[in-house]
Parts: sequence; C-alpha cells; structure tokens
Amino acid sequence: MDQAVEILYELQAVIPFEWSKWDGVERHLGGAGLDHAPVADAVRMTTAIIRADRFCEGTIAAALDDGTFLAALRRLWHWYDAERHHF
Repeated sequence: MDQAVEILYELQAVIPFEWSKWDGVERHLGGAGLDHAPVADAVRMTTAIIRADRFCEGTIAAALDDGTFLAALRRLWHWYDAERHHF
C-alpha cells in the first residue's frame, strides 16, 4: 500500500486542502456517486483517506474494504483515460 500512496503523491492526487472539514467523505461514503463526480472530488477523497490514515491507522484499509478508495481510483483512471485531453 505504501507504494500506491507514494504514486498518488507523485501524480499530485494528494493535495493540500482542509480535508478534515470536507463534506465529501460522508457524501461519497462507500464510493457513492464518485463515478460521476468531478475528478476534483476523487482527488479530495484520496487526500482525505491518505491523510486520515496518518492519524488513524487502518483508514486506507477500511476505505478499500467499503469501496471508497477503489471508487476514487476508478474515477481518477477514467479522467486520465477519457477526459483529460479536453483540458
């Protein structure tokens, strides 16, 4: 998992913002709605999950188990594969 987190940092999919105050964690719990959310929400979600894991070990594992982390990664991949050329 450490390598995946490192790659997300390198891809700038972990960003500085007030992740602990972001309401998207509850809104997209279990990955709900992330497939069609703005790609920025997927970046915020990966950030929130990774940063929260620093304070509460096991957050990444829980987000993997409930589908949130994979939904965020799927959204990032879709943006990269199909949408980024529009920018």
